[in-house]
Amino acid sequence: MARGFGIFLTRVCGMSAPKKLIKDYAADTPDPARSVNSLDAFARSCPGHFSALTHKELQGAAFLFAYTQFLLAYVIKHPDVFLEILKNVDSPMNKSLLRDELNVSASDSIGAYLRKFKKKYLLKISLRFAEGRADIKESMSQLSLLADVISEAALRHTVTGLCAIYGSPQSDKLSVIALGKLGASELNYSSDIDLMFVYDCPEGQTTGVVSPNGMRINRITNHEFYCKVAESMSKLLSENTAEGFVYRVDLRLRPQGGKGELALPLSGYEQYYESWGREWERLALIRARLIAGDERLGRDFLDMIRPFVYRKYIDIRSIGEIKQLKRKIDTTFNKHDIKKGYGGIREIEFFAQALQLVYGGQEPLLREKDLVLALHRLSQKNLIGCDDFSVLSEHYLYLRRLEQCIQMVNDIQTHTLSTEQGALESMAKKMGTPNSKRFLDGLHIRRTAVNRIYNSLFEHSKEERGDSLLDTYSEDTLTAELMERQVKNPGKVLYYLRKIKESANSFQTLAMRRLQGAIIPEFAAQALNSSDPEMALGNLQRFTEIVATAGSASYLELFSANRGLIGALNSVFSKSPYLSSILMGSIRYIDMLAGGTPIRKTLRAMADESGLVLKSKDSCAELLSRFRKMEELRLGILYLNRRIGIINLMKGLSKVAEAVLMTALSGEQGIYIAAFGKLGGREMTINSDLDIIFIGEDETSVPLSAERVLRLLSSYTKEGYTYKIDMRLRTDGSKGMLVNSLDGIRDYYLNNARIWEVQALLKARPVAAPVQARRRFMAMAKEVFRERGQHITPDDIITMRGRIKKERLTAANTPDIKLSPGGVEDIEFLVQYLQLKHARTHPSVLVQNTAAALGRLIKSGIIERPDGKKLLNDYLLYRVIETFLRLRGEKTITAGSGIFELIAADFTDKQYVKSTLEQSMQETASMVARLLR
Repeated sequence: MARGFGIFLTRVCGMSAPKKLIKDYAADTPDPARSVNSLDAFARSCPGHFSALTHKELQGAAFLFAYTQFLLAYVIKHPDVFLEILKNVDSPMNKSLLRDELNVSASDSIGAYLRKFKKKYLLKISLRFAEGRADIKESMSQLSLLADVISEAALRHTVTGLCAIYGSPQSDKLSVIALGKLGASELNYSSDIDLMFVYDCPEGQTTGVVSPNGMRINRITNHEFYCKVAESMSKLLSENTAEGFVYRVDLRLRPQGGKGELALPLSGYEQYYESWGREWERLALIRARLIAGDERLGRDFLDMIRPFVYRKYIDIRSIGEIKQLKRKIDTTFNKHDIKKGYGGIREIEFFAQALQLVYGGQEPLLREKDLVLALHRLSQKNLIGCDDFSVLSEHYLYLRRLEQCIQMVNDIQTHTLSTEQGALESMAKKMGTPNSKRFLDGLHIRRTAVNRIYNSLFEHSKEERGDSLLDTYSEDTLTAELMERQVKNPGKVLYYLRKIKESANSFQTLAMRRLQGAIIPEFAAQALNSSDPEMALGNLQRFTEIVATAGSASYLELFSANRGLIGALNSVFSKSPYLSSILMGSIRYIDMLAGGTPIRKTLRAMADESGLVLKSKDSCAELLSRFRKMEELRLGILYLNRRIGIINLMKGLSKVAEAVLMTALSGEQGIYIAAFGKLGGREMTINSDLDIIFIGEDETSVPLSAERVLRLLSSYTKEGYTYKIDMRLRTDGSKGMLVNSLDGIRDYYLNNARIWEVQALLKARPVAAPVQARRRFMAMAKEVFRERGQHITPDDIITMRGRIKKERLTAANTPDIKLSPGGVEDIEFLVQYLQLKHARTHPSVLVQNTAAALGRLIKSGIIERPDGKKLLNDYLLYRVIETFLRLRGEKTITAGSGIFELIAADFTDKQYVKSTLEQSMQETASMVARLLR
């Protein structure tokens, strides 16, 4: 009666909300102090709305604010929404109603709209949970439902926006798959959402869009489009603004984790899981669920992963592998963390999921995402006892309720109980116990019961566990030895050794354990003695993980039969992360290494090998990419081992690219290819792009053949792309025709080409063309050089170089080998200027290769021999440095990178190499400036 009268006074007299009234309502809640503060803030900010609350609504508000304070700002900003939810707290909440309401207004951005929409329904879910109208099962289900609907809207908006820029993809089928808590429809209050993106067609392109001048532009591959969808949608949901974020999006459960592609075709997922799928990925995929996008494709994805997740035979080894995974997670355990460690949420999940993996192949009933239902079905199949089912299901829901109460306070993703006494007392009341002691004692009993059941499945004897692999290495001894050797990062080296030990200890079969005991220690010992122990052990750690995941002894048997291969692999591991990644991609690359590598191959031999892909039933794009990787690996290893020098490396890589282009163009009529840039100059380096143009035999040539070639070369496969293709050097650049006739190209270069385009033509040569076409192209190029070269001045070259430096050269403590004064481009621009200037009087200097052009400029007397030798030595030095940077996966030279030690053997004049790079570049810059006068 008093409370009703107090509200009546507030309404009639306009009085400020009575403090006593607020305290009376808050007193009945689990956290009176928090409730009072929030109710008072609401009353002061929205007095009219506060006074409108009924007795029942004020009770609900008091309980809501006892559980959460992070929604207070939203409530104050949107009091009408708050009153509406209080009045309709029991109205239904289903997917159809949410979809109908989720229409973006014209005045709101999609991001702001989604944030407000989520908070509105989060407010309703929170209120129902705080008042006890909804149990934890309903609350998790509603949180998941809300995330589903928001994800659908975000996907629609993202696809529509990207189609406006790039056009529609050739096969417009994309599905968003949820894993983790969202996949199981058991989303936490403050959980990330774990997503994967799968699309249908691995080939094809978008339609592009029509530019204002009528040209069709912005065509990209299906793969690029869907990766952009994944990236943009994730950013839309997770971008943090003044209003917070919608959801934190985690894409790390995709194939190859953070290093993998953001989206893959269905066939790409299938190939990955068949070849490299790991036990933790099987575990994650138990809870995979379609939440947005194409339903049929989503079903196809779930059908595809089923044999990988649920194997036909009873798979006992899963238990040991899951325990190993759990042990890794436990290293971050905090005793107040109710998710990790003993008797926590994760032990219940791992217990149920391990049994699902073991028996789910033979028992379809066990293929269940909902954890409590999965436990019930395990009980039905007599795989766990009724008592265990009761304990685990009851305690799971209790721990999930506790987790929600912890996270609701500030909407922070935490699973750790506060140690502050007041917070513990209020948490005890929220969990239905009178005080913190009774609460903590009860929690300990529950967690002990869970841990006992978990250990009954996962505990092994010492004999089963076996001895640690690298126990012979004392960390103290290793640290002292590494410091004595002046290893840069001893701590990182020790970390890699521990990770190698963990991976090797997870080998399953007796044969694998016996082999690893003989092989891996030798690998580690040689890595420690290598030129770069940190790099070698880092790559060895990745390799050991791959071997363990593959579950096959074939890798180890190969090394057992050929111990010399250990040294060869370690040599690569210690010098080149790039080549190491290729080696670890498949055992076939290691087989190639074991079989020996021929030093030289002719272009014809390479073209014949590359051409074999046309006779295979497998994907041509995949096989071409594999051929390219195999040859790049062969040549890279020969170079690292000093079997070939920089010039032969560049020529060899150029032959590989030329052979691939010949194969790709095989069967196409009426067009041929001309190469520019590094391929045109036979100066390809590791992981180079290809600058090419297509030339038609006449004006009627259509671009369909060229488009097929481009798709073949740039399609994403299990082996990645074959090459990245750059077509911007065609006539009129990116706006120009895909295929042009030789007459059209001649007319463009004689009348419209800019100076830099004439320079670029100096490196051009046909690479996949009939003999007569090659001759006509080269004759056309020489005509252009004779006519245009005489009009190019030193000022043109200097201006152009200045503009490039200003646009592309960034401030750094170390020189840029390519762009800095005295670098590669300074030498190339000088050489090209002299070639054009003397094209009429000395046509012999018109060759594509920079080193060869320097030789001819010296022979013709255009450059004096000392200057020419200096330029040639500098140029080759820079190309060596560039190659080692690429082999090491580095973009710039850093202090202590060890590059100079690696390149010393490439030059007979060691003193030249020891001189500072800055000095060499300064001298070259001065010489170039002098020769341009």
